Amino acid sequence: MYALSKNIYVKEEKRDFFKNELKKLVSFSVNDEGCLQYDVNMDVENQNHFIIYSKWENRMLWLKHLNQPHFDQFSNFLDESNILEEFKVCETTSIQ
Repeated sequence: MYALSKNIYVKEEKRDFFKNELKKLVSFSVNDEGCLQYDVNMDVENQNHFIIYSKWENRMLWLKHLNQPHFDQFSNFLDESNILEEFKVCETTSIQ
């Protein structure tokens, strides 16, 4: 099992726009091959902070997800929108 935790901070004035685009990404991503879980949460104290947790069967299928049109579209949106304050990804694997 392969999992990722993403901490994303967005500019306050663009938060709702980001949430809408993120919902679109998730609606497609949950159907990608190898996706076991895709949770999106918002920090209660800082609503500009989003935490995304996803689980995949393996890293190879996650990398395949990164080449899907919906992920490319979301990546382009992030690049062009000047919406991010901070973006950190932590890749993990089970220790079982």
